[in-house]
Amino acid sequence: MGLLVSVLQLHTPEFVRKMALMQLCKFTAAAFHADVPRLAGLNSEECLDRYARFAATQAGQRLQEGREIETLEKRLYENAVKMGKQQRIWFQPRSMQEMMAVGRVLYRMLQIDFQGDAYGDVVITSCYFSRFYSCEVCRLMSSMDRGLFAGLSNGGQLTFTARITEGQTCCRGHFCWPSKGI
Repeated sequence: MGLLVSVLQLHTPEFVRKMALMQLCKFTAAAFHADVPRLAGLNSEECLDRYARFAATQAGQRLQEGREIETLEKRLYENAVKMGKQQRIWFQPRSMQEMMAVGRVLYRMLQIDFQGDAYGDVVITSCYFSRFYSCEVCRLMSSMDRGLFAGLSNGGQLTFTARITEGQTCCRGHFCWPSKGI
């Protein structure tokens, strides 16, 4: 496992969490064609809260309008792929175990208890966003999860089979390496 992942597993500094949240807000707002929420002067906890409310509101409005959902889903995915590619440069995951360790570090910054094993199985036992997202919003926003992992792995696929927002006790998913390798 890379040194950066090892260090961040032990402690993630406040400025790193805030920087990651600012990046997430920027890419999400761009996908929604919305202004980036104001985060200046907020700590990472406050940024996370503002982001969760922003994403839930934006996604909820788009779902209610019921138009261009597939286009929005594609933009969320593609923007998250860009984020994942940036993360791949920093973390350089080379195995399933390293991929899961990176996922755990990144999702911990979002107060998501992400667990992944060497076979690609993913379990999330608690998720900060489940307090804000309906099951429909969660399904839409999971395009970002899929995109992030695709970017991190250079084309791998993350799929979910169960979600907390659907009344399940945890989210369950599976990650598959891209056929061309990392």
